[in-house]
Amino acid sequence: MTLEGRGVLVVDAGSARGREVALLAAARGAAVALSLPPADETLMAEIERLGGGRVSGVVADPAREDDVERLFGAAVDRLPRVDVVVHAAPDPPPRRFVETSLAEWDGVVARALRAAFFVSRRAVEEFLAHGAGGRLVHVAPRLLRGEPGQGMAAASLQSQLSLMRSTAKEYGPRGICCNAVVPAGHQSPSSANAVAEAVVFLASREASYVNGEALRVQVEASAVRPGSV
Repeated sequence: MTLEGRGVLVVDAGSARGREVALLAAARGAAVALSLPPADETLMAEIERLGGGRVSGVVADPAREDDVERLFGAAVDRLPRVDVVVHAAPDPPPRRFVETSLAEWDGVVARALRAAFFVSRRAVEEFLAHGAGGRLVHVAPRLLRGEPGQGMAAASLQSQLSLMRSTAKEYGPRGICCNAVVPAGHQSPSSANAVAEAVVFLASREASYVNGEALRVQVEASAVRPGSV
């Protein structure tokens, strides 16, 4: 499956999942721009090196509107066109519910939703501006089934999926496909690679019929099993 000739922006590529998405998209022929938090500038140089000249990075915080504007401006300058935007949301930290303060809740859930909102809105604006549709893919936090200590993660996941589905219905008639990839199981190199493969599929021309879907990627004993959420 090729992404030859496509411009891909990976937002918040500091996680193993985001890094694998950027590198696999470059390996499949895409020109890639990515963002990392300020603390990951050393990682930026390593990803650009591994990307073999097809990846360039910008330091940006996706929960800050001005940073998102600057990031998209840099992507427009560096890519032939922004065809695909991938928002690789990090997993919230575990925290038992009764021990969670309002400040912690707002710091995790509200920040995650601000980032999803700013990135989604700016991506749709960019796709509408060039009039050729586009692909918005959210790499959501890890899928959880009522696990202890994961109330913030569960709230963040469901809110992001609801935003994705609403965006898909609102802008699908304009040729914009919005989907999500939801990792299930523990993080590992194989799970990061499986997530990246799912994202590249959704970013490809072959997935033009997929819109408003949450693709669950389950990794068990080296077997990748896709499903829906």
